[in-house]
Amino acid sequence: MKSILLLQVFIRVLSTDLKTIGFFGLFLIFIRAYSLGGGTYTGIEAVSNGLQIMRDPKVQTGKRTMVYMASSLAITAGGLFFCYLLFNVHPSGTKTLNSVLADSLFGSWSYGKAIAVITIFSEGLYYWWVHKLVLLMLQE
Repeated sequence: MKSILLLQVFIRVLSTDLKTIGFFGLFLIFIRAYSLGGGTYTGIEAVSNGLQIMRDPKVQTGKRTMVYMASSLAITAGGLFFCYLLFNVHPSGTKTLNSVLADSLFGSWSYGKAIAVITIFSEGLYYWWVHKLVLLMLQE
């Protein structure tokens, strides 16, 4: 019974969205949402595609690499969620949650805006570095 009700609500919301922004607009929103989560797939794909070049024992090396990736993701995401709750961060119309968090942490400081920008920039560098590190581990 609940699944039928959920399906009816989904169809109603979908039809409203289609009337409001059209199929192309809805498609662009789905593509944007997929691209924001696509970084998770690149690490898993890098491990699976690089299995042939891993050192022996390949299965154990692949498992260890996946544990490192999962641990890194869990610590990062868990820390962010904890900070969101700790600092009562809510979505803003023009900023990401990480940007709102950085502003709430450093906004009142004299160089707070600069530190917030550096924090957001270093976050991007961190994800790039983790991706490169996984690729280097695969080549060992």
